[in-house]
Amino acid sequence: MKHTNLYDKYKKLDAIEREELKQAVLAHGGEFRFETEEGEPVEGMQSPIVIAGERHWESYCECIVSRVVVRNDYLEIYGYAKEWRDGEILLDVEIGNIGYIIDEIPETDEVHDVSIPSNIKEIAVINLCREDIKDAGYSPNISDDELQQIASRIGKYLEWQEFWPQFYTNVKEACDYLGIPELENQMND
Repeated sequence: MKHTNLYDKYKKLDAIEREELKQAVLAHGGEFRFETEEGEPVEGMQSPIVIAGERHWESYCECIVSRVVVRNDYLEIYGYAKEWRDGEILLDVEIGNIGYIIDEIPETDEVHDVSIPSNIKEIAVINLCREDIKDAGYSPNISDDELQQIASRIGKYLEWQEFWPQFYTNVKEACDYLGIPELENQMND
């Protein structure tokens, strides 16, 4: 039965929350720990509990977040299942749960608010992700701004076409135009 597709809207909201979390972690030097490297609670910190899991798990469960890292402009959330502690893993956090992590990160002297203004630009033509960049043969290690530029360039190209061209050809052209390094070039550096 036909219905409203809210998944895309959820993904946009999730992207906003992830960017806010990234800014909160960067305000603390690029890593924020709720637990020490030995797994002990950091004094005065409450470890957030989120619905998450490892990407290969059959289902998600309640997980305790132990630390959050921004590495190469990517957000990495680590923790473990609440029911068992079988070592720290990289968590895939369910949409709508990122805010629980941000709630537990304190302000810094310089950063009091990581809210993103509500006038977010939208890309109406396509949904583009870093995996698409990688599948087209280019490095997915790009900033959010570069991803936005690639999507905008593809969108402009599509406006000039009377048909839907092959997607990865357009991704390749946009990456070439913006000087994004190809994967094989990056691996040889």
